[in-house]
Amino acid sequence: MPKNRFSATDVRCMVLSLQARVVGSRAANVYDINPKTYLIKFANQDSKELVLMESGVRLHLTKFQRDKSAIPSGFTMKLRKHLRTRRLESVEQMGMDRIVDFTFGSGENANHLILEMYAQGNIILTDKDYVIICLLRTHKHDDTVNFSVGQAYPMSMIRPHIPPNVSQLAAVITSATNTAVSIKNALNANLDYGPQIIEHCLLKSNIRVNAKLTDAACVELGSGGSLCEKLCQSFLEFDATLSRECSSTEPIK
Repeated sequence: MPKNRFSATDVRCMVLSLQARVVGSRAANVYDINPKTYLIKFANQDSKELVLMESGVRLHLTKFQRDKSAIPSGFTMKLRKHLRTRRLESVEQMGMDRIVDFTFGSGENANHLILEMYAQGNIILTDKDYVIICLLRTHKHDDTVNFSVGQAYPMSMIRPHIPPNVSQLAAVITSATNTAVSIKNALNANLDYGPQIIEHCLLKSNIRVNAKLTDAACVELGSGGSLCEKLCQSFLEFDATLSRECSSTEPIK
């Protein structure tokens, strides 16, 4: 079944791939495929890469030749003005959210291109201080946060990724108010890995994903003993494997 949206783990994996493939290259051009989808062509002395970004949906390298708009949009022209010929200094996932920060140039002349891949999504160009220059979609998050030109991007909303430790995992069990939920759902409500990764780590630790918090295995987890240490190690091993394996991801369509 085709993937409709990226999870936070998908984003993390793709960022590792882009770090290995395009950081250090220069933006040769920017193209719009449709009002939400853009291509950035990167080039260096040895290779050329195409990065596709779709607001709210996806981000990946591609080799597929797509039809581009005959007349670039105003948003595309602004991106070209600020990014073309600029060196890509870094690509980072912002915390553990589905947000990616591309840094072009350095020092006083730096610009950030931010791709949001949650809810309705957004593509936002800012200056070095994250003050918004232009964006696809202007909107209000709440009474204090306004996504519009001239406003600062709300860095305080970014959630950092913190690998779990034994005491944190044990606390998920001991502090639960509803013991009828499964261990998978309880962990998913407290960790930022997503249900698929949590299920993988539970199975690797020989814990049934649908076990209730009152089951013997979950009670043992709550004590912070060896089973809890084993589950914690499974999450740490997943983080290490992701970093190791995703740095050479091949382009996809």
